[in-house]
Amino acid sequence: MSNSSSIEVAPPQLQERQAQPNGSFVTIEPTDWYPVDPANTDSEIAITVAVGGGCDRFERLDVMETGTAVGIYAFYRETTRPDEACTEELNVEQKTVTLSAPLGVRTLQGCNGSPVAYFDEVSNSPDCHPHRDGPSLQGPAIP
Repeated sequence: MSNSSSIEVAPPQLQERQAQPNGSFVTIEPTDWYPVDPANTDSEIAITVAVGGGCDRFERLDVMETGTAVGIYAFYRETTRPDEACTEELNVEQKTVTLSAPLGVRTLQGCNGSPVAYFDEVSNSPDCHPHRDGPSLQGPAIP
């Protein structure tokens, strides 16, 4: 880590498309999320995660904490098959993250992990916790 207010995220386990024995291809991709209750500063944070379309499934959350910041990084698994089409609707899932200590005034990072903006609520503010930055839900994934 470069300093206590910046959190580095581990790369996805499958960074490139990997062929599977059944003929499908799997990729693990970062994705966006936003807090369900923007005013929550407790140790349990409910988030809504963009999971993707018909070929996509939630993969995991990586959570990293320092004294001044919390990074929550969401990933989905894309499984494609050469003979099947994927639908492109946006599926979302709610997840709960349990922190080692209440969020309090720590910066909340990682909500815009995807290069494609899935939610209007996610932009490029340094904090994903909107009660500190104004009325909209904002924040970047800080590498």
